[in-house]
Amino acid sequence: LLCLFTCIACLQCSEEVRTEDNFVMEAYLFSNENIRNIKINQILPIESSDTIAPAIEDATVVLKKESQEYFLQFDKTSKSYFYQGNNLQVKPNDLFEIKVINKSRTAIAATLVPQPTKGLRLSGDKINIPQIQLNLSTRDQLTALFANARLTVNWDNPENELHFIAIESLDKFEPIFPANFPSTVVGL
Repeated sequence: LLCLFTCIACLQCSEEVRTEDNFVMEAYLFSNENIRNIKINQILPIESSDTIAPAIEDATVVLKKESQEYFLQFDKTSKSYFYQGNNLQVKPNDLFEIKVINKSRTAIAATLVPQPTKGLRLSGDKINIPQIQLNLSTRDQLTALFANARLTVNWDNPENELHFIAIESLDKFEPIFPANFPSTVVGL
């Protein structure tokens, strides 16, 4: 189960606000799991060729639950914020608020942890993704991969609540594309 905070810290900027202080906050709270992987990143200029924005390591990040505040720490390895203690639990129907302060900018968001899904049904429990070989049949390989790598997930959701689904590899991650694979494949 997951609840999601997503916020952009500059919805309306005046001339007095320095745009380099703007940031993006990405936070996921999973029911019955530790609080980790809350990302606070700089905003990249639209003309930037970078694809990953640098992390902001010195923001003040505070989670609030039932009027109790919990200060998060930055982890240099994962480039994200986490809660170091063991006295904060994420449970269904918990209301969380998050406040991020970066220099002159502050972002605030809130979320309610959803109930567990009921009636979960999967079309399968495994997706096999083969290694892609770069050759004349690459287009056919990709077409077959996209046609066969399907998983259908259904659950009872009478309230039409939003849910987030994460699919993780159980194996050691190995890229399916070779190192010399082009970043854009024309004609697919």
